[in-house]
Amino acid sequence: LYLSFPQTETLLLPAADFYLFPEAVWQYPDAILWILSNLEDELSGQGFTMYPAFRGSKEEYISLLIGYIPDLLKSDKDFILELLGHTYFSVAFDLIYDWMDQSIWADREFVISVLTDVDSDAINRAAEELFKDEKFMSALEDLYDIYEWGCELLEDGKERGITLILYAAEKGNPDAISQMADMYRTGDGVEKDPSDALKLYTLAAEKGSSDAQLYLAESYHWGNNGLEKNISEALKWYKLSAEGGNHDAMNALGFIYYRGEGVTQDYNEAFYWFKKNGFRDLPYFIYADMCFYVDKDYGNAFRLYNAALKQGVEEAAYKIGEMYFYGLGVERDYKKALEFLKYYNDEFDEDLFDEAPAKVHRMLGEIYQNGWGVKKNEEEAAKLFKAAEKGQDY
Repeated sequence: LYLSFPQTETLLLPAADFYLFPEAVWQYPDAILWILSNLEDELSGQGFTMYPAFRGSKEEYISLLIGYIPDLLKSDKDFILELLGHTYFSVAFDLIYDWMDQSIWADREFVISVLTDVDSDAINRAAEELFKDEKFMSALEDLYDIYEWGCELLEDGKERGITLILYAAEKGNPDAISQMADMYRTGDGVEKDPSDALKLYTLAAEKGSSDAQLYLAESYHWGNNGLEKNISEALKWYKLSAEGGNHDAMNALGFIYYRGEGVTQDYNEAFYWFKKNGFRDLPYFIYADMCFYVDKDYGNAFRLYNAALKQGVEEAAYKIGEMYFYGLGVERDYKKALEFLKYYNDEFDEDLFDEAPAKVHRMLGEIYQNGWGVKKNEEEAAKLFKAAEKGQDY
């Protein structure tokens, strides 16, 4: 075989009658990559057409070739990336890894390039060896998010992602521990075990995983997943999760304080968490309440109550009526106040009449008593004031 490379003394390999390319060829990265590229068919089992005299194994063959690569290329990152990108990566990885300059693993960009730029099929073929290589994994530990890589592999349907997630979990990554807890809870990729799942969620939560903290908070909140209902514990974990940036936890805290669920009702505290969450996914009516009671933004509250009423939230009608009654965010108008207050009050039949908010009865009573926008009706006013005494404000 003749090539257009400088012809110098040929090198005899240990295998009998096997001659390699001229030594000068090995000084050129492109030439080396050309040689290795042309080995693909041979290494895929179609026979050694280029070097019929060689009778060793593929691994031995690659090892001999790597042995001829000069030391000056050991730290050439671009060359090594090209080297790792060939289809026989899974066979050659350990050999290339041992040959290359280990100091280049300190280069974060190089490590990420290996994982992202090298052909994905090659990475997958080499994954088993990669995961077994403690030196490589140790190098990755501070340079690349092993957990994120594992998640990417799982999303691509590659079960090797579990290996990486498990590795990250063993190294104490809280998100990885939480992910493993999810797997044990659902039986996804591992044998389902709710007890182990709860232990892992607790460990991940203690280590700072906001997702695991949310899981414990919800479990204590509703008394499920092997935990008894405990609003104090739920609040503790909700707050830790929310402080860690979890938006679902922020919303949950807002609703707990808004409703006074196991705590003293506190619209200011509810507003704090809803606002921290950017008022995401907040129903119009509750958002309007925040504007009305806390922010004192009556114009926005009026608009939001009307939007809620259009969505079928009947309770918004009495709030609109109240705003017309007092002239909050809108010009005072007793006729309109009566219209919306009666609209809401009529939703309560005779048996449930007293369960309407007491303030609705009082406002209607004042309207009929004073004849504001309607003919005076002392009898109706008395009935409404009596109902107000029985009812509660809400």
